Amino acid sequence: MAEVHEGICGAQQASPSMRWILHRYGFYWPTIGPDCVAYAKGYEACQRHSPVQRAPAVDLKSIIKPRPFYGWAMDLIGMIYPPSSKKHVFIILATDYFTKWVEAKPLKVANQEEVISFIQGQC
Repeated sequence: MAEVHEGICGAQQASPSMRWILHRYGFYWPTIGPDCVAYAKGYEACQRHSPVQRAPAVDLKSIIKPRPFYGWAMDLIGMIYPPSSKKHVFIILATDYFTKWVEAKPLKVANQEEVISFIQGQC
């Protein structure tokens, strides 16, 4: 398995590929699938350089608010390239969770004064 995973058969084959290559070269044992998975998971270089799992740890839950303006989400998008004709490179957004109403404003700079001005303009 070591030669298939890290040797001449290719760089760090995934467990399904390892199992297929081993079958192709005439190797078989009853637990070949789980053994390939365990070997690939235990290989240190794969643990260091494999992509991080992006699946949530728990089921996602809806955010339910009882009335409008009770909960808001804010986001700052940028730097946008190329800038707009008026040299705006950021967009600040606020979304009401209840109504899904969105307010947006383009910004030339993203600093606390601009964010405070945006929030005060929405109240």
